[in-house]
Amino acid sequence: MASQAIRNASTKRVVYLSSLGKESDLQAGLITALHRAEDIISQSGASVRALRCPVFFETLHYQITSVKKSGMFFLPIDENYKFPQSP
Repeated sequence: MASQAIRNASTKRVVYLSSLGKESDLQAGLITALHRAEDIISQSGASVRALRCPVFFETLHYQITSVKKSGMFFLPIDENYKFPQSP
């Protein structure tokens, strides 16, 4: 288990790359798995800093044409779901 490996290595600090939506009831496959893994790592006793980046733009590579034509990209998400972006 990850938390045990962190303890065995006497790791004091961990930076974990998680994802947005941890505070919500969002159930979204791999994102939900990232949140569960964050909980497991947090049980290690190390000081954990989770980075919850909203979108990794390399995953939007397939939308280059849409961005060029409309200046927008599209995600499969409910239109009423709040999805704030930093300026």
